[in-house]
Amino acid sequence: MATIEDMLPFLDSKATDLYGPRPIPCDIDQAVREFVEAIAQSDEETRSTIFALMNEQHGFVLLAFAERMAAYAVRKQDPSFLAEGLTALAFAYRLVYWKEVIPILSLVFRSAQKLGVDETKVLSLPPAADASFARMLREFMARDPQTRDIKDMGYIESSDEGTFRYARTW
Repeated sequence: MATIEDMLPFLDSKATDLYGPRPIPCDIDQAVREFVEAIAQSDEETRSTIFALMNEQHGFVLLAFAERMAAYAVRKQDPSFLAEGLTALAFAYRLVYWKEVIPILSLVFRSAQKLGVDETKVLSLPPAADASFARMLREFMARDPQTRDIKDMGYIESSDEGTFRYARTW
């Protein structure tokens, strides 16, 4: 596996253009998964150093990954992909405007519902999340169910090549 620093230019390159709508899974998913896992396993000082090198584009790649993992979890009937997506969201939260994270969080929440998994367990705080993400996550969970709905967030349940996927309505 490449180092975290080696991955940064790739995640901010033309290679990740239009990553979100690509077929699930794709090679970029594995690269982002390894990147997220490496950051999650780092200590806070190392994470801070890495985040100082990252930009908003990296955050948008992490958002796309989280969106894709929400759908992939439903396809595979495996909630572990939701945890991966939630960790990516915790990292993206540091890089993008916080309101960009909420719609993707609603997809993770919806996928947990579809899998019949206790949302409060799936949406528990990832170990590498910071305090501001923790606060946002608590506020999201406290929302009225209507305001967590994916339709209100600009998404619908759809299919891609005959398999489950979320589609944007905007």
